Amino acid sequence: MARLEAQFKVGGQQKRQRLNVGVFVFYRAAGLSASISAFFDRHPDALGCIRIVENYQAYEQLRSGDLDMAIIKINARNGAEEGIAYDVLRREPLMALMSRRNPCAEQESITTAELSRMKLLTGADNPHYYNDMQQLFQRGNSRPDVGFMNTMDVELMVEMVEQDRGYLLVTGNIGAALASDKVTAVPVTPKEEILTVLAYRAKKPLTGLQESFRRYIRETF
Repeated sequence: MARLEAQFKVGGQQKRQRLNVGVFVFYRAAGLSASISAFFDRHPDALGCIRIVENYQAYEQLRSGDLDMAIIKINARNGAEEGIAYDVLRREPLMALMSRRNPCAEQESITTAELSRMKLLTGADNPHYYNDMQQLFQRGNSRPDVGFMNTMDVELMVEMVEQDRGYLLVTGNIGAALASDKVTAVPVTPKEEILTVLAYRAKKPLTGLQESFRRYIRETF
């Protein structure tokens, strides 16, 4: 790590470099913000720019150079995106986050057929998340009933779950973090594996700062 950090020091002084990182919407609930904050505490002369992105945006912005790295969620069924490399940080089951008032909240698991009779709270009508969920339900010969679309306002979405106005599809770690006396997370069956990955351009060498970030996130998240 010390050798990598030395790569962006010039004449005994650090040359300010900018690191543009995209993150998934529930990154705080997942505990990712602590790792990112600690990294920039170690590199006070680095300029960090963190933005919430969905996967299609992340891939586009990685290719264009608007993002240097992206920490996103992908379905384990999906192959690597062309021109994008990634390191797997976590493997987690897919969960349905729902109000404890919901009759299904006490079940050990829930099927997509059962979920199709509830309102899914999701993002815009053509992001990767929505498309992945469409495919998930199609494999179970059902369709999601979308009740609300919002990609960024986490607090609003969780409040709607608490009020039993719909459910969210989240990973196990996030479901555990958001669980309370008002909401719970129920495993989706058949089991669906979701990966949290650190993505970057496949054929562009990483700078010293980027490689330091990559290694730090892999070690601490």
